[in-house]
Amino acid sequence: KRELPRLRANLYCFTVPKELRDFRLWGKLTYGDLIKAKLDHSELVCAWHQAIDEQFSLAGFTQVEEQFADHILQSEGIILVLGPKDPPVEYLTNLQALVSSTSNSNVGEVLDRDLVDQDWTPELVDAKRDIAGFLRKQLAVNNTLVVQGPPGTGKTHMIAELCAKYLEEGASVLVTALTNRALLEVAGKPALEPWLTRKKVYKSNLTLDEKRVLPSLEALHGPGPMPGHLILATFFVASGYARELAGEAPYDLVVVDEASQALLGMLAAAKALGQQNVWVGDVRQLPPVVETDRDKVERTGAAAFVDGLRALTASCAYPVYQLTHSHRLPPRAARYTGMFYQDSLRSAKAGDELLDFAGMDPAFANWFHPEGGPTLLQVPMDPADAR
Repeated sequence: KRELPRLRANLYCFTVPKELRDFRLWGKLTYGDLIKAKLDHSELVCAWHQAIDEQFSLAGFTQVEEQFADHILQSEGIILVLGPKDPPVEYLTNLQALVSSTSNSNVGEVLDRDLVDQDWTPELVDAKRDIAGFLRKQLAVNNTLVVQGPPGTGKTHMIAELCAKYLEEGASVLVTALTNRALLEVAGKPALEPWLTRKKVYKSNLTLDEKRVLPSLEALHGPGPMPGHLILATFFVASGYARELAGEAPYDLVVVDEASQALLGMLAAAKALGQQNVWVGDVRQLPPVVETDRDKVERTGAAAFVDGLRALTASCAYPVYQLTHSHRLPPRAARYTGMFYQDSLRSAKAGDELLDFAGMDPAFANWFHPEGGPTLLQVPMDPADAR
């Protein structure tokens, strides 16, 4: 009897050819050997399991890709092999191949820049403005823009509205992000509903759970552009397509969401993919997560390669615009948060709107300010612990 997967564990699941479906005959085959022989695969999450008797157990999984589910339904006598979810080695391999190539001038435009920090101030974009329309006009002048979006300033809404303007013109559009969740949020915005309804929005690695949320979302089977269609793809999928390109960028527009989580090589990949680029993120929030110690990254001069958006923004490589009104933060919270943005952040909420902590234990509720924002708590501390 084998152990069941841990609940909420992220797993890699795949099927194998007929000759490998009897695990008793695997002999000295390694997990890597089985992966090389796989027929199809999907990442998934263990949601539940229960024992039927001493020999058999049932297990349920979520986040199964639609294509993999169809493969299972159409196959007979298969077994499912479960293993640990691999680190993003292929994504990094894609970027390594991309930055090593000298055949794509669009990639060189990003990587060959002299990334020296300068004093920079973004141009503020008021929420009362047609922001998507404004960016559309600016892209006619500069083919690459950076949009800085502090917390709650409507970055995702803005992305959807900009995509809609291009789709109305019959353009091919790609939105790429680090996470599938970010892509799904873009697809669910009202501005894109007409294209969802007409089956013109495609997503890479579409799961059954995502299909239940947005039934009209189509599964992407190839990353190539389609006029008047929106493609949603993770950094991993988009970088794999970009590494194969040598000539003209295939997409009319590429939008990089979560751009502050993009390595410099991924932004170079976006340039290889799109004739026009909009990179949306926030350099004041968390940079890309890497295992290498931050001090070591800076000592070796690799900081720009890790924190790509910050490096390009600080060097004034491209025009930078900043959204100014937060729809999430109340005025007091926006005022304090705005200290990180040269006091340029405002709240779109009414000034007399107070937060309600009625459902919270009064002992804790008293710690929070009814107008939002930070609270300073003075805690007595033994001098021996103050370090």
